Amino acid sequence: MHWIEKVDCYLEKEHFWKQGIGGYILNAMVATVFTSFFGGSLYEIAISFLCCIPTTYVVKYFEQKWLNTFVVYVLGSMVCAVLAQGCVYLGGVDIADKINMGNIMLLIS
Repeated sequence: MHWIEKVDCYLEKEHFWKQGIGGYILNAMVATVFTSFFGGSLYEIAISFLCCIPTTYVVKYFEQKWLNTFVVYVLGSMVCAVLAQGCVYLGGVDIADKINMGNIMLLIS
């Protein structure tokens, strides 16, 4: 097998991993790490993990629809903000800043 075919095969496997459940796990890890980096408590980290999953789904869904990238990220950040503010409204956390910062990092990474 030629080295170009090996690289092509590797990239296809990596792409499959990022599109499947692995993409959700990687994004959840990124969100939780950045939430903890910005000083979030364990409770805020857990909420960030849960808010990350719908945000990732919305971004992946609308990327498949061939929308403008800016529109996709605006929709993703809107979902992230609504979920975090919903947790504040329901009394889960006092302020949604750390949760939003962790999940917004998904959109810029």
